[in-house]
Amino acid sequence: MTHEATSSDPLPDHQDRGGAGLGVARQEEDCRALSARKGWDVIAVHTDNDVSAYSGAPRPAWQDLMEDVRNGTVDAIVCWHADWLTRSPRELEDVIDLADRYGLELATVSGEIDLATPTGRMITRMLGAATRHEAEHKAERQQRQRRQAAEAGRIAGGGKRPFGYEDDRTTVR
Repeated sequence: MTHEATSSDPLPDHQDRGGAGLGVARQEEDCRALSARKGWDVIAVHTDNDVSAYSGAPRPAWQDLMEDVRNGTVDAIVCWHADWLTRSPRELEDVIDLADRYGLELATVSGEIDLATPTGRMITRMLGAATRHEAEHKAERQQRQRRQAAEAGRIAGGGKRPFGYEDDRTTVR
């Protein structure tokens, strides 16, 4: 049995603000091709699309995936990149623990990961730490940007125009 997990990139240039899931669809296509090359059957796809690496928001698909591994339904995970599978060093350690306990395999489109060896686990941990570092710096940059805009009397951030306001977000319609 195999399992495929795809998730959107937690970094800002890959967010799916429109909700179209196109980035995730591309990742899933690549993951399915890797599964086919390995001769693995895909039994499920779990996607937590556009969930921030830094927000701590719940990830229901992640929880389902971890439960499938613990139940023995899944013996391998395919993802686009190892640091896109997990959102924190703590989650990565959960995956490593499951690999040790259940013989879970991890395959990534972006390169080989071997959780069965100390070197493979170290490299995976380093990738996870670098991703977490970037997420924390992104949060700092965004906070500074919002503060600078507020100090200049401007509205910061993107997103949709609030109902009842003009595009400047301050003039009531």
